Amino acid sequence: MWAISMAKSKLIAIGCSYTEHYLNSMHTEIKHDFIRWPQILANKLDMKCHNLGLCGMGHEYMISKLLDVIMSERNIGLIVIMWSEWQRMDFEHENYWQRLMPQRDNSQVEQWPLDIDARTVLLNYNNTCAATMYSLRKFLTAQKLMRDIPYIMTQGPDPLPDPLYLHPKNDQISFESVIKNRKISIKQIIKSPISYEINEDKFMGWPIFENMGGYSVDNILDKVDPTRNKFRVSSEDSHPNGEGHEYIAKMLHDKYEEIYS
Repeated sequence: MWAISMAKSKLIAIGCSYTEHYLNSMHTEIKHDFIRWPQILANKLDMKCHNLGLCGMGHEYMISKLLDVIMSERNIGLIVIMWSEWQRMDFEHENYWQRLMPQRDNSQVEQWPLDIDARTVLLNYNNTCAATMYSLRKFLTAQKLMRDIPYIMTQGPDPLPDPLYLHPKNDQISFESVIKNRKISIKQIIKSPISYEINEDKFMGWPIFENMGGYSVDNILDKVDPTRNKFRVSSEDSHPNGEGHEYIAKMLHDKYEEIYS
């Protein structure tokens, strides 16, 4: 007699620190032992959770993990990709991933072969136009890789975070550059044929920018919690807290029901 497998299907979550079970060392006084959205969503869908989120990672890591999962895993019930900031750069080494993040202090990055000036030049070359087109190509690549698998994609943190948001004490930052960068990105999205191939039914919040009619997870959390004292870890740490992760899981569950029920 053939044995019948009763194994649960798997929910695969891929993302950055908005997805990973991370601990912020800056705020050790705040408990971070809450359940993250991938596990909450898996519980709602009665699936086994595989959380592949990793703090600080960008799109290269995410698309690499997606390909690894599709090649190696069986019984996938749902893949959720929560994309990160668009200008992040990540590189795979033998046993770890190294990343550079825009508008941060990258001087403490360990095991990095370039000096600080070279890192700065590298980040500067990865400008808004380059990062936008790179992201659009990753979105469409992921969509095509998952064509036979249930999936949801969404944008987690703001794709082009305001420098003032990252460095609130820096009074040298110009909002003109922020507005200019967003206009550049929106122009690229509108004119690129890739944008019109994105399945907006399965990309929660597409086309991401509010003035295009889209949204990110950050946008939604700010709308329901404008003071950032309910759904965020703290006023200085914008990562979702326990209630924030519950809210994100509900959003994704509602989207899943809309698509697949």
